[in-house]
Amino acid sequence: MDENPEPAVGVLGIYPRRSEYTIAEGKSTDILVDLINLTTSGEFFNLMVVNVPSSGLKIYPPQPDFIEYGEKKQVKVTVTPQAGWARKCDAKFMVFRMVDGTQVGEAHVQLTVTTASPPPAAEQKPDQPFIAFQSRGNIGVVLETVRFYVTPG
Repeated sequence: MDENPEPAVGVLGIYPRRSEYTIAEGKSTDILVDLINLTTSGEFFNLMVVNVPSSGLKIYPPQPDFIEYGEKKQVKVTVTPQAGWARKCDAKFMVFRMVDGTQVGEAHVQLTVTTASPPPAAEQKPDQPFIAFQSRGNIGVVLETVRFYVTPG
């Protein structure tokens, strides 16, 4: 975890492990966040992720969660950007917000979503060899080893 100053008493501490993430659409990334309760008692807290579409987000453990006074808990936020997120979230901040009813703690993470790589082009086969010929009123075509005859008329 990055070195962060200890928050003052009465504050909900939220510490993402990293300050920046780059994620490709359709790929999953886990973001680890440490939560510290420095209010005056144990409380139920709800960690919310704001400023990004909620589709493709999973928080574990499920929220709300009880955190004792002074206790530190780790939360895993799995982000799987869906198609179109790159347009909505390019280099924006994902906001983690922890609420206990009266107080709010907040931390920001820069989130850059890239478009998924296009699928590889279909493998093209070399041109099939063919021969066209005409013989006494017939037109013939040979593809590899198969012959076709067409009789005009």
